[in-house]
Amino acid sequence: MLMRDKYETVSGVFNHDERGEEPMALVKFQPSEDVLETSLLYERVKQFKDAGVYKHFGLNLNEFLNLPRHMVLHILKLCDNTEREAAEGAQATVNKLQMATGGGGFE
Repeated sequence: MLMRDKYETVSGVFNHDERGEEPMALVKFQPSEDVLETSLLYERVKQFKDAGVYKHFGLNLNEFLNLPRHMVLHILKLCDNTEREAAEGAQATVNKLQMATGGGGFE
């Protein structure tokens, strides 16, 4: 049991040194053991939303998740490039407008 206590303390599952005596700590579910929040599936759902995959490709979440990994990564890269190009284009337009109006800001 001492080895398990040490393992959990060192790996960050549960700090047995600071928490004092908690008799069920070795068998109790600890928040740091929640693998769902750090799962690839949850990460892909977040990436789908953040990258605007539906907006750029018209794929729904199920269609996106059913694609082979190399296609998912390629689509995410294309979405990122598209968003970056749009932001750069918008900034260029703002810069041109500022130059045309004497360099002042819009206030």
